[in-house]
Amino acid sequence: MMVENIETPWIINIELTNLCQLECVFCDHPVFKKKMRLGCMEDSLLRKVLSDVDQDWRGEKIHELGLVGLGEPTLDKRWLYHLNIIGEYSHCFDRISLNSNLVSLSPEKSKEALESPINTFTFSINASNKKHYFEMMGTNQFDHVVENFNHFLDAWQKTGKEASVDVQIFD
Repeated sequence: MMVENIETPWIINIELTNLCQLECVFCDHPVFKKKMRLGCMEDSLLRKVLSDVDQDWRGEKIHELGLVGLGEPTLDKRWLYHLNIIGEYSHCFDRISLNSNLVSLSPEKSKEALESPINTFTFSINASNKKHYFEMMGTNQFDHVVENFNHFLDAWQKTGKEASVDVQIFD
């Protein structure tokens, strides 16, 4: 179905999953997870959304497809398959971004992300030390997160992939 008389959106955000392993003080997820059904996006829904984008805005790229939401995208149970689906539609977007808290971004998932069409990475470390991390994120995963970030940086350097990498830190 062709959408008429509508402007092309600047950004489309997709939440691959609403699962999250943190209890961040600044996030609504800890409250919402008690009230919402938790799970991952169905393959058919992801394909339908991206297919509609491809058909409705053919020829005019959308600035960004963001893999972001209340959930942690790397907890998606169909992570690699969903990255492949997104790759089929990457021609529709100037950039594809991933926002991650790094807790579950293992070296293997880093490699998969770097081999995917994702070209903008935002990592939410949100603290510069263990104590502040625990206060902000509700868990003691600071060293693990820093280790995962370093694995990602090493893998990124080895690939030579052109990408934007940002880190969020509150202090």
